[in-house]
Parts: sequence; C-alpha cells; structure tokens
Amino acid sequence: MKIYVDNYLVDSQIADLSAPSPNAQAGGGRGGGRGGANAPIEVTPMARGVWRITGGTMVIEFADHMTLFEVDGQPARIKQVIDAARKIVPAKPVTQVIVSHHHFDHSSGLREAVAEGLTVISRRDNGVIFREMTERPAPHFPDDLAKSGKKMAFVPVDDHLQLRDATMTVELYHIIANSHMADGLFAYVPEHKMIIEGDIATAAEELQWWGDSWLDNIAYRKLDVERNVSVHMAPMTRAEVDQMVKGGIGRVKQFCADHVAKGDYFPGCPAQVR
Repeated sequence: MKIYVDNYLVDSQIADLSAPSPNAQAGGGRGGGRGGANAPIEVTPMARGVWRITGGTMVIEFADHMTLFEVDGQPARIKQVIDAARKIVPAKPVTQVIVSHHHFDHSSGLREAVAEGLTVISRRDNGVIFREMTERPAPHFPDDLAKSGKKMAFVPVDDHLQLRDATMTVELYHIIANSHMADGLFAYVPEHKMIIEGDIATAAEELQWWGDSWLDNIAYRKLDVERNVSVHMAPMTRAEVDQMVKGGIGRVKQFCADHVAKGDYFPGCPAQVR
C-alpha cells in the first residue's frame, strides 16, 4: 500500500472534532441528504405513481401494491421510510424493494426490509450476499428480523426484468461499463422517461471516475431519458446530469495528470473515462 501525504501540520489549530448532534442530518451532493433516524420524513411526488422519500428511497405504485427502490439506513429509520410509503396509498401494501447493488450505503436497511415482509429484487449474484446478510445469526443482539423468524424472498435479475401491470411499467436493467459495481441495477420508467439509479452518475459530483457509464447505459439500452432520480442526489434533468458528468470526467483526467506529474500513481489513474 502507498499513502500519499500532501502536507504536515504540527501543533497547529484544527477543526472542531466533537461528534455531531444525534439529530444532525447528513449532507449530500445537490441536496440529496440521507437523514438520520430522527430527521423528518418528507414524501415528494416525482411523477404519476412515483414518489421520493427523504434519504433517497423511491416508491412506485402498481395496480395492487407498492414497490420501493433502495432502503438504506438504520432499522428505526427504515421503519419510518416503509411506514411513510404505506401511507401514500393506504389500500395498497408495500410488497417489494429493488436494491441497486450490495454496497453498505445501499443495502444497510435490508434486514429491516425483510423483517417488514418485503420481497427483495436485485442482481442474481447479489442474492448470495443478501442471503448471508439476512441469515447470519447474532443470538446475543437480536434485531427485528431475528425476532420475526422471516426468511428473505428473493427475485433475481440477470440482464433485464420488466415489472408490469395495467397501471405501471418499470424496466430493470443490469448496469454495464461501470468500474464501481459489477452487479448493479437501475430502473427505467418509460411513461416518465425517468431513470432511477444509485451510483451510476451520482456517487460523487466533483470527480466522475465512471461518469461515462451513465451515458453508455442510456445508449446501450436505447432509452429516451429526460430525468434522473438518484439515491444520493436531488433529481436532475438529463441536461443537468450531462453537464455534471462531462465536467466531472474532465476533472478526473486533470486530477490524474496532476498526480502523475508529481510521481504519485493514485489508485484509479490513469482515468479510464472518455
């Protein structure tokens, strides 16, 4: 392992290192804050039959049920999110959750979702990881899932899965050309020309290490996209994402060039983006 140090400060003033208030809300790029367990829950309509809950969880309405996209957070927070989703259309139960990929900031609410009876939809190989996450016992620290005795119901996705009934169509696609995740999914809602995603274009704003993956997926799937709704950031138009991605790709290339010029071979450089 190499560690590059840019500067040393000895006996100097440092920032306040005290722990944040338990009620403090985590920040996120472009207003996409996640929110702690006590942060207020807001449900924002995105389009007909589609809502976004504070923290990035999306809710999609079908004829007789509701499906979530992503449940990340601590158990108490996930209970709040699922309860909020159940109140959107009280007559329709929340029955499914689509999990984009297995990274902790996208799957930490998985056990609570299973405890609440939700069927998990994700890439097939994520099922191996998710089964381990939901079945490994911790007898001295039982959570809601352990107390419920429930087992995960899992729907695997290979390259493509369509969720469709008389009122809603959602296309789930395997993410291609992405150096961040091999087993990722994104959702596309044709009626609204909307992509719902986590970590394709919106894992970071400043440096876009795999930003061309967003463009590649749209081209490869031949999608007509007008809007991008993400887990980590506030919703954006296609033009706004294009601008962010292309600028971020340029900054990644410059970042790598600057480090190489100093003899620092930073992980990820040279940048594999166009």
